[in-house]
Amino acid sequence: MTLMELLVALVIGTFIMTLIVQGLGLGLGLFERVTRISSTLDVAVREANWWHDSTASLVGCIAPEHCLEGNGKSFEGYSFAGVQTPPGTRVWMRWELSADANRSILTAFEGRPVSPLVSRLTIDLPADARFAYRRADGSWVNRWDGASDGAPAALFNEQEPKRPLPTAIRIEDNSGNVFAFARPTQRRIGPADARAEGF
Repeated sequence: MTLMELLVALVIGTFIMTLIVQGLGLGLGLFERVTRISSTLDVAVREANWWHDSTASLVGCIAPEHCLEGNGKSFEGYSFAGVQTPPGTRVWMRWELSADANRSILTAFEGRPVSPLVSRLTIDLPADARFAYRRADGSWVNRWDGASDGAPAALFNEQEPKRPLPTAIRIEDNSGNVFAFARPTQRRIGPADARAEGF
């Protein structure tokens, strides 16, 4: 090969190597971006599923002390979809909204005694976020003690009021914006009292 041919071969080889290196760098950059976006979406999906699944699997109570109770900032009851327990296991849970600067954080506590591991929903919620519970007549209330449902019959005994699950639970703010919604899918009252709902 002459000196000129060698120089041309070196220039072409250098050009090809530069394209390959740039292509690899671009590919790695795209891979990192896709990985970062995928992990963010995965976290968002898991958080949405965590709230929805645990709330949709609330269990109707079979004793007054096991009934769902809640107010605007927290509610507690039993669920078949705990965050840390195997699916289908009946576990006590408490969902709580706590203010942090100009936003609220949704936290789930699980088990009795409460597990040291808690689950937090990191979606941005306004500082005035609160829970609302839908009654059987379709109206929404910010306190649930079972008697809120307005159902007349006594189920546990003649002195104990009927305490079914709400037909839905949501997180809203004072302006009426809704940030999360779940509809309990289990029987609204415990199996021992199912005859009262025609089961």
